[in-house]
Amino acid sequence: MMYLVGGYQDPRGLSDQLFEEIFKTVQKLPQEIHLKLACIGETNTVVKNRIPWPKIYGVAIKIDTGEIFPAKFEVKGPDEVLRHVKILAGSSDIMNIYDNHLNIIKIGPFSYTPFQGMEYLLKVSDEVVLKHTSTSPEVEPSDYVTNIRKAVQFMIENPKATDVFKENKPHCFCREETSGLWVPIRS
Repeated sequence: MMYLVGGYQDPRGLSDQLFEEIFKTVQKLPQEIHLKLACIGETNTVVKNRIPWPKIYGVAIKIDTGEIFPAKFEVKGPDEVLRHVKILAGSSDIMNIYDNHLNIIKIGPFSYTPFQGMEYLLKVSDEVVLKHTSTSPEVEPSDYVTNIRKAVQFMIENPKATDVFKENKPHCFCREETSGLWVPIRS
């Protein structure tokens, strides 16, 4: 079953392009997927001060009742900074990190190249970072700039992806049963 929530009718139509890519990716999966909910595009758009905004940024679902409600996730999962690096590096590939057969998260390997002037993003105002890195700066969540700066710092400290992904292997994590935390495992 798939619950698809997010994206909105952004002025540049990027959410529509993203959902097209998501649906193409899902079609390639070997298992049959049943779309249970799609709160995307126009359905997830509200206009504030003549600017389209997403109605919902995150949701939680009570599995036993099917109740869906807005939620903010304090824990974003493992290797969050590295996932932001992939996006900041300009990869257009959709990052499907969860392997539902093995119940593990796999991140990478992927390549990235530090870009000229990236240190600039560590020194300028939040507004400048938003302007130069976001497709929709007016509606980014409050942690957006912090995440961009962490990704930039990571790229500065780890300029070679081959050093991050030893032997070209992904970073893999499984959920520890007792604590519920994601812990690294060998790939």
